[in-house]
Amino acid sequence: MTNRPPCPMCEGLLVFKHGSYKCKGRHIQRWFCQRCRKTFAPNSTIQENQQSISETAATHPKDEY
Repeated sequence: MTNRPPCPMCEGLLVFKHGSYKCKGRHIQRWFCQRCRKTFAPNSTIQENQQSISETAATHPKDEY
């Protein structure tokens, strides 16, 4: 039986496997939280996700009219 990690966004425990990907030769399992409907990898953190979002917003600002 696989240990299911808690969701880092809402700390929900009802998570399901949701695919996987390879990064630097390692297999990374993705998970789907049924409570907040977000996907995550257990090694990523909320701070990393928020930082990447803010960096993207800074490099691609919305067009203002």
